[in-house]
Amino acid sequence: MMGMDEEITDEMVWDINREKVMRAPERIRIVTQYILEHFDQKTYRGDKTP
Repeated sequence: MMGMDEEITDEMVWDINREKVMRAPERIRIVTQYILEHFDQKTYRGDKTP
């Protein structure tokens, strides 16, 4: 485990598998849940007025 004072550089995190992260089922579930819960609020649809 790294200490709190240790500085993280771009080279240390460059190899993150972005495709794997973006396609992770748990991430997709959380994003989908957020969209379903906030769609009307964010798009001002229905009886809501801006």
